[in-house]
Amino acid sequence: MGNMYERIIEVLEENGPIPISTIYEKMVSSVKNSAATDKEIQLSSVKSVISRKKDLFTVHNNIVSINPEKEISQITLDVKKGNRSYRLKIDFLFEIYHLQSWSFFSDNQGFMPKKILFPYFSYTDLKKDLYKIKIWDWDSDEGVYGRESLYTIQLKTTNSSYVFSYIDMKAKEWKKISKVISKYLDIDALFLD
Repeated sequence: MGNMYERIIEVLEENGPIPISTIYEKMVSSVKNSAATDKEIQLSSVKSVISRKKDLFTVHNNIVSINPEKEISQITLDVKKGNRSYRLKIDFLFEIYHLQSWSFFSDNQGFMPKKILFPYFSYTDLKKDLYKIKIWDWDSDEGVYGRESLYTIQLKTTNSSYVFSYIDMKAKEWKKISKVISKYLDIDALFLD
């Protein structure tokens, strides 16, 4: 079930903003209902995590919610490879994703649509993994050496939008996002020819 803050996120995702005591009760009942051998959850531990993760959680009148600046609603990855462009858009509110592919030139001779298996995956698990890598804290290398970006990541949250562009597939941020999404979708099959 993951670490404490992931459990809190899970409870908030399922229930919306709720009091700390209710988060604690739901976490305790979820541990009792599962065969997990976790150590017993303490209310003080829940309070401690919420107070330490002020960037992720907001508390108002003892009601806890995910910070709207960080509450992930959608992520889009854009990749430019030669004269082809690809876009993967994942919408967490509607739990759908789609892939687009297009060419900037009308000559598509030799282009064969990719045969890709589109699997079902847990949007909740992907979202939890995205929270771990804190995309909102990343830096962009847009315009480095006067070159056009080839890889763009756009993260939409409830109240904000973050856009990061990279010219190199080896950028550590691109590697992180690729690794996370590859757990759920075959990103190499989507973007690489």
